[in-house]
Amino acid sequence: MQSPSRVVALVLNSVTRDSRVCKEADGLAGDGHEVTVIGLVDKTDSRVNDVRDSGARIRRIELSGWMVQRRYRRHANVSLLVTAGLVAGLFVIVFFSFGLSLDAIVGGVIDRIGVSGAILSVMIGALAIWSARRSIRYRSFARKKASALRPGTPHSEPVFDRDHVIGSVMRFLSGAAARGRFEVSGVLRVLKRIRANDLYLSRFLPELARLAPDVVHCHDLPTLPVGAEWCRRHSSVKLVFDSHELYEEVASLSSPERWYWRRKLRRLSGNVDAFITVNESIAAEHARRYPALPRAVVVRNAAVRPSSDPESRGLLRAAAKVRDDQRVLLYQGGYARHRGLEALLFASVELPPEWVVVMMGWGAHEARLRTIALDVDPLGDRIRFLPPAAPEVLRDWTAGADLGVIPYENTCLNHWFCSPNKLWEYPVAGVPILASPFPELRREIEGAGIGCLLPEVLDGPGLRRVVDSIDDEALMRMRAACREYARRDHWGVYLERLLGLYRRLDSAPNRVCKAEVKPAAAVMMDPMPSPAEGGAG
Repeated sequence: MQSPSRVVALVLNSVTRDSRVCKEADGLAGDGHEVTVIGLVDKTDSRVNDVRDSGARIRRIELSGWMVQRRYRRHANVSLLVTAGLVAGLFVIVFFSFGLSLDAIVGGVIDRIGVSGAILSVMIGALAIWSARRSIRYRSFARKKASALRPGTPHSEPVFDRDHVIGSVMRFLSGAAARGRFEVSGVLRVLKRIRANDLYLSRFLPELARLAPDVVHCHDLPTLPVGAEWCRRHSSVKLVFDSHELYEEVASLSSPERWYWRRKLRRLSGNVDAFITVNESIAAEHARRYPALPRAVVVRNAAVRPSSDPESRGLLRAAAKVRDDQRVLLYQGGYARHRGLEALLFASVELPPEWVVVMMGWGAHEARLRTIALDVDPLGDRIRFLPPAAPEVLRDWTAGADLGVIPYENTCLNHWFCSPNKLWEYPVAGVPILASPFPELRREIEGAGIGCLLPEVLDGPGLRRVVDSIDDEALMRMRAACREYARRDHWGVYLERLLGLYRRLDSAPNRVCKAEVKPAAAVMMDPMPSPAEGGAG
């Protein structure tokens, strides 16, 4: 029997909506481990401390407020130096350039230095006063408590927005750089990332020191430098790297950023004791790129196995004001670029008249999507927006849909290999899937008969052809397949893999997985149990 470990998981979000992080924390806590997840305060959850029903603790760091305070203190210091320099420059002009004494200044400066000199002196003095006021303003702002900067709390910023000015300049340079095929913005984003890493270290390491973990579990690549640094300082602590995606191939990253993250993971991979990822394709790609990583344990983003069917299909339909004779094509999840959401909205007007597209999610891209929806559906008859459902009731809301869509664009290798939560969240609610024809999505959807594939380029006619091909009989058949899929491929299967990894990690000497590194093609896969053998979930 393994001894309980103190596990600290690191993640750069508020934890609340990250179902994978929550399920893993709950599972480890249920197995006797003392689990704390360190996340960030953001707009979705501003609570600093929280405890889940499983006993897993959540500690959220107010990183944004601390960063703002630090930034404005720095601005204040710069402004103070500028003020001192301007005042010194004024005296240099007056005393040295014109050879004046203090008596001469009092007696009549303009007569001695001329109008132009007086104007120059007044301008420098005005700049000094402006800079001094700016310094005072920044210092006053920086003295505000971090709690006043929590999401949702209004605050006023200084009128002069340096970041806005720099952003405008960099957008111009980025355009010029793109034409010259030199990614200035990407290089600057790398420099910003290096500074962010230092910030994470300065904020996360004290928490790790307070908690004194036996295992540091790093969710995704940006947290790995923090965990690796802690384990470097404390050699007995085990380091687990949990890669939710092929992070260095995320669509939003520039070429310099991808180079930076590849180099970072290549350097840190030898320090990892255990490696977890979400599917076989990403596991194999990591093994090919980073042979020093331990063999991957695949822990999919599967949903918890339901004990019964959803009670009702009415929650979603009532909130979206969908009639009983209408059908719902649902997208649930984050609103982000390159997920094909714009194309979905443009294509929705080509759907048969009884179909309604419901967007249930959140994200920075929401305003853009609402604008498109207003353009293509000004009356609001075909497209509806709903806020995201809480994870514990998501299945009941999803059950109101007839089809669920995963329309991701083939813009990066991370999308090509993706297997998002929706691949299980739709079937567990009995909702068949329409998805992009990517390898992992194709394998699951066609293999289990739980949906259909979209055309490679999503447009109105293509979407309509797929929807028209699904008659009532096919829909019923796919719904039955979804129920079987949810019964067979559920979180309990993968929780057993996670717990097994921790048992081996706990009983083995330090850096156990380093001794087990296999050739690049080798990926550890537990055999899929039969339905009778599946773990509880």
